[in-house]
Amino acid sequence: MMKRATTLLALLLALPALAFGQTESFTGTLSGGQEAPPNASAATGSASGTYNASTGVFTVTGTYTGLSSTISASHIHVGAPGMNGPVLFALTNTGGTSGTLSGSRTLSASEALSLRQGNFYANVHSGTFPNGEIRGQTVGVVPVVDGLGNDANYLTLGTYTQSHGFGDYGLTT
Repeated sequence: MMKRATTLLALLLALPALAFGQTESFTGTLSGGQEAPPNASAATGSASGTYNASTGVFTVTGTYTGLSSTISASHIHVGAPGMNGPVLFALTNTGGTSGTLSGSRTLSASEALSLRQGNFYANVHSGTFPNGEIRGQTVGVVPVVDGLGNDANYLTLGTYTQSHGFGDYGLTT
């Protein structure tokens, strides 16, 4: 009986959070030094992403400039810092050596966990660097919000850094 009451209370406390939804915002910079292995490209980029916990939709927009040759593709990959990983979804890009990126996908529960653990990265490919010219890795702090929209506590995720860096991603809510 006590277990049933505790489960019911937990569900009731979670319902308002589901009704209001929780949006997590990711931002960062892309550079050749973040590629695995790093390259000397002078290109740069910025990206921002929003994850809606209620719908599971992750939306990304961004810009890039100074590619060494015309963009050939851009993607969101799943992979730990310093490691290459599989493409999760393609981004639409406009422009040649400078332009914009955009795309979205509904994430599974395990993909959302990977995002929150810093295991997603944006990658822009060019003719000169077919495996990726610039990259930006996600890292951040994920708030745990009660049903009233108050920050109940925080889960801090690790930050990976090294001399050539893995991006300046942060998480805000």
